[in-house]
Amino acid sequence: MKLIELHILQSFSAPCLNSTTPQLTYFGDVLRAKISGNYWKQTTYVVMKTLIKHHFNDSRIDSLEQLTNKTAIFSPAVSTHKVPNDVDYFAAVDATPETLEPNTTCFYRYIGLNWNWFAEYLENLKVPPNDILRIFLRSAICAAPSAPQSSVCRQTLPSYILGLTRNGNPLSLINAFETPLPPRADYLEPSYETMKKYFKLLKQSYKELYADRTRTEVWLKANPVEPQPTLDDFINQLSTTLK
Repeated sequence: MKLIELHILQSFSAPCLNSTTPQLTYFGDVLRAKISGNYWKQTTYVVMKTLIKHHFNDSRIDSLEQLTNKTAIFSPAVSTHKVPNDVDYFAAVDATPETLEPNTTCFYRYIGLNWNWFAEYLENLKVPPNDILRIFLRSAICAAPSAPQSSVCRQTLPSYILGLTRNGNPLSLINAFETPLPPRADYLEPSYETMKKYFKLLKQSYKELYADRTRTEVWLKANPVEPQPTLDDFINQLSTTLK
């Protein structure tokens, strides 16, 4: 199986995502914030559909509705640290009930795309797979889950993305954060260092199963110090290795 994988670190500043009460889960015996994978899948499809209509004035795009359901895995986004919910009574202008319970969180999220199924699905529709792949990757990266519209701004962009193309089965890096990051002023940079260290150990420990099967490894970082590839460069590096 040819895979394209995105390992994403993204922070949201106190929005109440999905609904008036964010989902919570225990991981590493610590309460974490969670955003359902289905929310990411739905919002990715909404962005993707808009971009496809802009690029392809073609009735075949109506057949792409099930593309993300059939070919992609969107794991739930889980916070890299402990997250207690706050209560914001006065922000609940368009929410029900009368209070919001927001939290400020750095999320890790995973997206895995089965390139074999993706290409076969599109080729049956006589749609160029690489063009749609670029749109899918851009949509998955830029999508944001739903939130109350008048009281919060839900849109942020990922700060760190590890993109991989490899052969094998989907593999999340969520276990890098089984031990939550300690309370601190910032979580993005420590989350990145933690994920990078775990990824390096994984490649060393499972060299034959993981490292030897990786064809492309590329980072996209919102880092003003180091020269970084642009989003277009990042997407091109991932998509061109699959031709």
